[in-house]
Amino acid sequence: MDLVQLIILAIVQGITEFLPVSSSGHLIAVGELLAALGRAPLQDQLTVNVLLHAGTLGAILIFYGGEIRRVLGKDRRVIGPIIVGTIPIGVVGVSIKKLLPDATGDWIETHLLESPVVAGVMFLATAALLIFSARRKPGEVEFPDVGYGAALLIGCVQSLAILPGLSRSGATIAAGLLLGLSRKAAATFSFFLAIPAIAGATAVELVDVFDASGTSAAANNPLELSIATLVAFVVGMGALILLVRLVLSGKLHYFAWYLVPLGVAMLVWKLPELLG
Repeated sequence: MDLVQLIILAIVQGITEFLPVSSSGHLIAVGELLAALGRAPLQDQLTVNVLLHAGTLGAILIFYGGEIRRVLGKDRRVIGPIIVGTIPIGVVGVSIKKLLPDATGDWIETHLLESPVVAGVMFLATAALLIFSARRKPGEVEFPDVGYGAALLIGCVQSLAILPGLSRSGATIAAGLLLGLSRKAAATFSFFLAIPAIAGATAVELVDVFDASGTSAAANNPLELSIATLVAFVVGMGALILLVRLVLSGKLHYFAWYLVPLGVAMLVWKLPELLG
């Protein structure tokens, strides 16, 4: 297992899991770049995914530790909306993992979830969403007061972010702002929805690791994988701090000016294959 590739992927995961630029889209882009440079794909990719997700999940839990304690205490009424907001991603995740493969084979994975073309289009969609939401004045609904209807709509937006290139954080924060949440509430609710979403994805990938090998492949490379997990955690914490500051200052849409050329570049890169 290539430690350099692991660290690169950990940095990409840590940054893009939280900043509104799509971690899945960037992992596809980095994979395309590494392939173009002649780097072989990582072995035990499922194990790598599990540990990188664990690193970024740890960053959320520590950053929002105080909010989590308040939700479990005086702000318990928001637990219901969080559960409702989690339902859509659960339905979509189970459908894609357990139900649709029987009917579509690997078509969804190949043509949607791992497609550089889809990633390019969704980078542009994320940019448009960030710009549009920035034009709306933020509302006054605070985190403990998020309603069930708003929670469900934000959750539906989160479920669409299973598409590579559509940023989960960018889409859900933008949706929250458009639904009248304050900037702080939009960011906080977005990442409270991220906790079960990332934990669920990690659990599913962990099951796949054991199904594929009968034992965790991490045992074969404990030092390298531990380093990658730590890198994802540290970089993710920094990215999360930066994101919240940008949301509160109303500058989240600045990322659109990065996403537009990136999306165009991805589409131009794959244009010969599309035409061929």
